[in-house]
Amino acid sequence: MLETEIKNLTKAIKELTEVMTCAAQEMKENAEYIVEQGENVEEVEAPTYDDLRSAILNANRANPKNKAVMKELLSKFGAKKVTDVSIDNVSALLAEIEKVVS
Repeated sequence: MLETEIKNLTKAIKELTEVMTCAAQEMKENAEYIVEQGENVEEVEAPTYDDLRSAILNANRANPKNKAVMKELLSKFGAKKVTDVSIDNVSALLAEIEKVVS
């Protein structure tokens, strides 16, 4: 009886080892694929405060009434001036400005 249990456990360990080896190989292939795909992706630069400042100035030049709207948008993002905007929110604010200008 004990001998049968040992044989069963040995068989189970071999099967588990085989499955884990296959899984490890698949993970390695997936990682290589991801790296290959990453090499083909162009990095997009995050917008800067200068981009934001330019967008606000252009909006104001396009229509002087936009000045009040720009102030409202800045305050919506908790800012009084461009550099008060969290860098993480710059692209969102640029999108809002684009909506106003369009």
